[in-house]
Amino acid sequence: MNGNTELLDFTAQNAQMGALSISKLLKLELEEPFAQHLRQQQQGYDHLEQKARLLLERHGKEEKGLSLGEKLRTYLMIDMQTLKDKSASHLAGMLVTGSSMGIVQARQKLSQYPHAEGEIRALLEELCRFEEKNVERLKTFL
Repeated sequence: MNGNTELLDFTAQNAQMGALSISKLLKLELEEPFAQHLRQQQQGYDHLEQKARLLLERHGKEEKGLSLGEKLRTYLMIDMQTLKDKSASHLAGMLVTGSSMGIVQARQKLSQYPHAEGEIRALLEELCRFEEKNVERLKTFL
């Protein structure tokens, strides 16, 4: 198995999770430089998810997307973690943790499927670079 579908599903779900998390955070009252950064990051996630969806369609597959349970867990986790601290520093730390987990999981997927199509591997590499840039940019808000 070359893992094409699994890599594309992972990429789409990772991007969807990032966009979903940021959408939830943007509902909080945030300082503008931080909110502006989050909106830009959300656009990047949306772009990556769209690219993954198009590649899935080209391969005759549908995007799985996040389950309702995954979405609810994400919302609840964000609610719990922002209950007492809604500062940009705290939120940036949460996002750095999430992006770092995404990078590790993506690198593991790439190692698991070395024979996946080049275009699909390139998209997952793009996701990794995007997440790495996010981490670096978020550090300025810590």
